Amino acid sequence: MTWPEVAEALKTVKVALLAIGSCEQHGPHLEMRTDTVRAYEIARRLAARFYPEVLLCPPIALGQSQHHLGFPGTLSLRPGTLAAVVEDVLQSLRHHGIRKFLLVNGHGGNNPTLQTVAGELKNHHDIDIAITGITPMVVDLVKNFTNGHLTGHACEVEVSQAMILAPEMVRLDRLEAGQMKQRPLTYASSEYTTRIMMPYRFDEMTANGALGDATKYSRQFGQDMIDTVLDRISVFLRELIDKPPHHPHPPQSE
Repeated sequence: MTWPEVAEALKTVKVALLAIGSCEQHGPHLEMRTDTVRAYEIARRLAARFYPEVLLCPPIALGQSQHHLGFPGTLSLRPGTLAAVVEDVLQSLRHHGIRKFLLVNGHGGNNPTLQTVAGELKNHHDIDIAITGITPMVVDLVKNFTNGHLTGHACEVEVSQAMILAPEMVRLDRLEAGQMKQRPLTYASSEYTTRIMMPYRFDEMTANGALGDATKYSRQFGQDMIDTVLDRISVFLRELIDKPPHHPHPPQSE
């Protein structure tokens, strides 16, 4: 878009959509850009549904991927760097008059920083920021498909999604199950609803960088997930668009 085109679009825009991903290994069968493309494709489809009330921003293609640096090609930002980039982008959009934001996050490792940034900006500026993932919006479907076993990265879930959103990213002739070296400690993995948070490096857990079993992917399951993700986020996004602006009271002195 040119700046006059953006200026015209801003007359009807209520929410900016910002996709955030990563550049990190996804096993031998998915490209480094998988998280960024998945997030952007979801955001792009949402933008089409809600045109002209939303503005689709260029994606942020790097994230917090320190735990994947054991595999060649991974690029990572420090938490403070990611926070600064996201805040600068949102502040730029705020300067142009946008006060509501939906961050579409394709990489779980970004979550702690994004939540902190959203809270800080909410408390210090008159804006609303929401964060959504992709797979977290369909955990019920995932549990039924995988029977609750450990997935979450370069697995049958992500491959199924990629086959719908960007099939060119998938190396079908190289699909592999995760070659697990050790399992996370009890209650320290996504298998558990009640969970203890414990950082780990992927090269400690898996020899090929994958979890689950990518050979069990399903295009139909991928389509079901994407349709459900879009429908569920759309319910929220409609309410966010229609939400009246908030005018905070100044903080009370103690």
